[in-house]
Amino acid sequence: MRVCLPGLFVLLVALLPGPVFAAKRVALLVGANEGWDEPKLRYARKDAHKLRDVLVRRGGFAEKDIVVLEDPGAGELREQLEAMKRQFVGRSGAETLFVFYYSGHADREHLHLQGAPAFSLKELLASLREVPAAQKLGIIDACQSGALLKGARLASPGFDVARKEELAVSGLALLVSSTANEPSQESKELAGSFFTHHLVSGLFGLADANGDRRVTLSEAYQHARERTAAATVHTRAGPQHPGAKIELAGYEELYLTAEDGSEAVLAFPPGWPRCFLTDRFEMRLLVEIPPGAARSLVPVPAGSYLLKCEASEELLRVARVDVRAAEHVEVSSGLRFHDKPRGDGFVKGGKPLRTVSLLPIVSGGVMASGAAFLALSKQERWRIVNFDPSHETLVDLERRSARGELYQRVGFGLIGAGLVGMGIAAGMQWMRKPEPSLTVGVGTSGASLLIQGRWP
Repeated sequence: MRVCLPGLFVLLVALLPGPVFAAKRVALLVGANEGWDEPKLRYARKDAHKLRDVLVRRGGFAEKDIVVLEDPGAGELREQLEAMKRQFVGRSGAETLFVFYYSGHADREHLHLQGAPAFSLKELLASLREVPAAQKLGIIDACQSGALLKGARLASPGFDVARKEELAVSGLALLVSSTANEPSQESKELAGSFFTHHLVSGLFGLADANGDRRVTLSEAYQHARERTAAATVHTRAGPQHPGAKIELAGYEELYLTAEDGSEAVLAFPPGWPRCFLTDRFEMRLLVEIPPGAARSLVPVPAGSYLLKCEASEELLRVARVDVRAAEHVEVSSGLRFHDKPRGDGFVKGGKPLRTVSLLPIVSGGVMASGAAFLALSKQERWRIVNFDPSHETLVDLERRSARGELYQRVGFGLIGAGLVGMGIAAGMQWMRKPEPSLTVGVGTSGASLLIQGRWP
């Protein structure tokens, strides 16, 4: 099934030259599960909240300066964009940063929001340019989102934002989740879109390639691009290739997130398997730690977490992680792990019944109904055999005969239909490809499972 991920138009704006954050940092994050006439999305709103969390934790944003819209109409989005413009009035241009994010249905021309006139990508881009903030960065995670970059210099695999002559402290940078001809995808494993998941993981600290405890635009983009392409290689829709357009001027690095020195650090030894860090209630996947040949340091805010690491195809190694500010924890020796079946996922919730499971259940019910009708037919036959002329008429006999024949035809028909259904279910079970075990919400098999698409 082809899956188009909600237009994720994130303007993750750069921080001021060097690691110092801009004095005024404002974000408008949109998560729209509802579209036009497409199936309802699962994770668009969650995507927006994941980005909000990392901007507050690592991006220097105050909670009051981040607006999250869930399933807004076109008119509401226009109003919010105008409100964003007013927030920067009177501010020094060199001290301002604006972030816009959109996750929802879209096509090559429009965001699929309710209301008229339709909200086009051109209108969105024009509105973003009008925001009087010095630094703006946008990301669109949507089907064919690369159409926004038509005619612009694309950041293909060789995209190197790290070169200072191509960076800036003012202007606009756009990131898109796929090319103009590709769908974007979301995964039940990650409880979100592939691109947003890896972008947020990178901003959380995993994209810090040089170990300076800060994440630049180039590091975040490269991390999200490489991880997204690798994670979607085996999906039904095929590989997804993010892109970028840079309209910045200046000579400084564009820092998106940074540690404040109070975080704890989880140290993973070389060769450690893939792990997932969730909140203590297992309601939200915070970050994915990929396996690596080198030692990996993952900074986390003080608090309580659950760490799940792959042990085998059937088991996970699970440990509770309670860390204090500035604490250093060696994962291999400082945590107490225990084994759990892979069915214990990260997001609470049961596994929906599949068609191959429903079909035999329905077929069995149909066959049971057929058997009931045959029993009624047999009862009518018994009454005919035991016909008593002293109490019943020939008309009664004819009615019983007609009812008996009807019950018999219906009964045999239902039993036949049930047998056909059982045969189809058996064929579907035999022909379908094996799938990863995903008894609960988020699995950890390492294979991306495409559950629902984001359609143009």
